[in-house]
Amino acid sequence: MEKLSDITDKLNARQRRFCINLANGMSQSDAWVNAGYSANPTIGTPSDCAGRLLRVNVAVKAYFDYLCKRHEEISLSKSAETVLSATEKRAILANIARAELAEFIDDQGKPVLKRGKAAKALKEFYLKERTDRNGNPVRTSSIKLIDPIEAIREDNKMAGHYAPSKHMVAQKIIVEMAPKLRRGDSAD
Repeated sequence: MEKLSDITDKLNARQRRFCINLANGMSQSDAWVNAGYSANPTIGTPSDCAGRLLRVNVAVKAYFDYLCKRHEEISLSKSAETVLSATEKRAILANIARAELAEFIDDQGKPVLKRGKAAKALKEFYLKERTDRNGNPVRTSSIKLIDPIEAIREDNKMAGHYAPSKHMVAQKIIVEMAPKLRRGDSAD
């Protein structure tokens, strides 16, 4: 297989631009015109000329294939960065299952929000301030965590710890009844 530099050395600037345009999603005719080729009807439509260039020039086809492969590799690596692996998902579920309410309460019994592994288990937090009938301030706070049993259940599903479920196959039988015959009627 040729090196990229050997392939690009065989191309002129318009051919390289054409391949780049095409690999970036332009139509063949748009890539042709945008690369600086003329839209001359005597030699054919831009789409015809672009198709001919891809079929006839081996270096153009090789460079276009290289660019397409490179685009695919980049998009796969970007999606791999944004998608959680199964191990990461299970680690998050483990942190949720292990979180305890005591981690969110300080020594005086007041709620404390802190970042960390246990924070992923936090489902709801609110702090209300109001005054009572005597005008004294009253603070009410509430902390709710995600149910650890749900996290364990989800982890079991991901790990395949459940026995395969049995599915009932429904069967429908249709019986057609022939109309009753009256006296004197024939079955024909």
